[in-house]
Amino acid sequence: MLYVNSIFVYGEEALNSSVSCCPRKVCNVSDLPNEKEAIFGALDKWTARETEFPLIAAAKALRILRKRNQWMRVIQVAKWMLSKRQGATMATYDTLLLAFDMDPRIDEAESLWNMILHTHAYTLYLEAAIF
Repeated sequence: MLYVNSIFVYGEEALNSSVSCCPRKVCNVSDLPNEKEAIFGALDKWTARETEFPLIAAAKALRILRKRNQWMRVIQVAKWMLSKRQGATMATYDTLLLAFDMDPRIDEAESLWNMILHTHAYTLYLEAAIF
């Protein structure tokens, strides 16, 4: 089960690991309806108390969701992160593209891929020129 803690979404294994900042369970995310508004609202509510966006916790949550093949939740959490202008890394994009493929949402995957290529075309050009 996934739980929303005072910082973010963690799995049970994270609660029992070295993560000391999240000692107690607050809300079972699995019980939330599979709707964008419900997930975004819950994530907004628990991150509102933080002074900085919990990017490390978000990355851990995405890894746990990916490991559990919960593609809908991966998409929802990744889209929420990107809507907050956080976590725009190749790892997040890779996870999101995989989730779109597994869900299957080919149109959204194509749109994201085109955005990545358009945004990072100059960087890709420079890397290709080096080799």
